[in-house]
Amino acid sequence: MAGYGRVDTDDPCRVCREGRVLVKLVKSSALLWTYASFILKGFSFFMIAPIAARNLGEDEWSKVLIAQALANWMSIIVDYGYNLSYGSKSYQEGDEINEVASGIFLSRILISAFVVFLILLLGILNVFDFDIFFLISITLLSVGQGFSNTWFFQSHSRMETISKIDVLFRVISLITVYVVIKLDGPGWSIIGVVGASLIISNLFSGHLMIKTTGKLHLNIRRSLSLMRIGAGAAFFVAFTSIYTNAALVMYSFSASNREIAVYGNADRLFRAMSSLLSPLNQVIMPKSVDIIQSGGPIKLKYYARISLVYLFFSMILIIPSIIFSDAIIETLFGKDYQESSEILKYLSVGVVMISFNTVIAYHIMIVRGYIEALNIVYVATSVLFVASSIFIVRSSGIKGMVISTLLPEVVALVLLVVYVAKHRKKIL
Repeated sequence: MAGYGRVDTDDPCRVCREGRVLVKLVKSSALLWTYASFILKGFSFFMIAPIAARNLGEDEWSKVLIAQALANWMSIIVDYGYNLSYGSKSYQEGDEINEVASGIFLSRILISAFVVFLILLLGILNVFDFDIFFLISITLLSVGQGFSNTWFFQSHSRMETISKIDVLFRVISLITVYVVIKLDGPGWSIIGVVGASLIISNLFSGHLMIKTTGKLHLNIRRSLSLMRIGAGAAFFVAFTSIYTNAALVMYSFSASNREIAVYGNADRLFRAMSSLLSPLNQVIMPKSVDIIQSGGPIKLKYYARISLVYLFFSMILIIPSIIFSDAIIETLFGKDYQESSEILKYLSVGVVMISFNTVIAYHIMIVRGYIEALNIVYVATSVLFVASSIFIVRSSGIKGMVISTLLPEVVALVLLVVYVAKHRKKIL
């Protein structure tokens, strides 16, 4: 599979080199800018929450939460796993990178047209009681997030460049949203402004990308071929998103606006914390590939070091969220949503499981080419989530939703550990 091919392992692996790589990563400015970008991506929503949650009212706020979750899910469809599958490769300047960039661009245009159709269909069927402005805003955010050029800058080790662009436009959108909400603007404006700013940001980063790739040459056959090749990665990302980004969307079918708002507040914070592990993937994963290609089987010490890095970052996120959950919820959403505090405490524990799942999935199985096995694991956990969200949530309400959210992470971790242990001679 393109982006995941098994790597050659002819020369001895150097553990000391692995250690130096990790130290450099933690100290690099690229990591700092990448984290600044992801902090804004994950938490800018909560920077305007203290005003929005109070000004919009319970019903409108629940719509905003559902709209954001739906747009996040749709953006994953637009991305089609390209940021994952092609961000970990290295390309020669010239025809190769031009063909890849051209193929990804046109295929995303085609996928975006499909997503627009889905959102329009949801509007016609009135599934979520969204008006036309909410639907347009969801479309903007879906395309803005999904059309990211991160894959190119990650593959060229230029994450600092795209992160700076992202930070600039997210700050501008944050200020704009703040002003709009202060002027008693509607809930859809939060989603729409962010979506529009991301589209403009993609235009800027796309301009820089084309300086390297040259003018894009669009070819429908090449794009369709690229989609077939990348189907495995897209499948993996789509199924993992069922019990992450789509969780709140599914919960909305069986919950009241009050329950959606209460659970949604905690869920969005939990997802934001989890997303802060992604910069580690984007910075460390290409290095993992390079190290594998330069030597023999990677020592277990390397995976232990990576695990400690992920665990360290996850604990930095978890401990404050548990200790100060009451203050966090009251500050962000107001006293009317204090029930969200207890939910946040339980969900926060899931970040540890996600961090270990990430190490196994991204740094062992994906870079080694075991994407098919990974897909099987996440199909199973996604089916488990859907089943539990139907039966457990109906009988236990919000508590059942917490269980349904954490259970797939536990099961995924167990299955991944068992699989790697069983095939350790081939994988490690």
